[in-house]
Amino acid sequence: MEFLLLLSSTPIVSGIVDNLDAESLFWTKLGAIGSWAGSIFGAIALVISILAFYLPQRTKLEVDICVGMMLEADGRRSNINAYDISVKNTGIRPVTINNIYINFGGKKYGNIFVGVLNQGSLLQFYMPTFPKRLNQGEKFDYYLLKEQFENELYNKLY
Repeated sequence: MEFLLLLSSTPIVSGIVDNLDAESLFWTKLGAIGSWAGSIFGAIALVISILAFYLPQRTKLEVDICVGMMLEADGRRSNINAYDISVKNTGIRPVTINNIYINFGGKKYGNIFVGVLNQGSLLQFYMPTFPKRLNQGEKFDYYLLKEQFENELYNKLY
């Protein structure tokens, strides 16, 4: 008795295997696109989180200067003309102000230390004591006698 064994080189389920290969290729491509997009969005999120941490930590001051005159308690005009320098902390962190200097552009003219200008004047009693600590939203005013400041400015510039 002899048996004949026939082997076929073509699989019977070849159509099913081809469909599985196409579907797995589709999901592989979709996974690769998702990984790529996830890494891009992760890098963007990292940059945003670093900026969100760093920006509020910076020192932010708002400085204004204006000209005014001192009035008596009953509203009469006094003979004191002054500059009012107001310094406000607009940042989140507390700031300590040690001194106030006015700079006129570079090293050529130097700085004017305004604390010296009020020595011996009536405005000396209205000056804040330094160092001055400013919490968020706090401000202080610093007054300069107009004549003394303008004389010092003239001496520095000319």
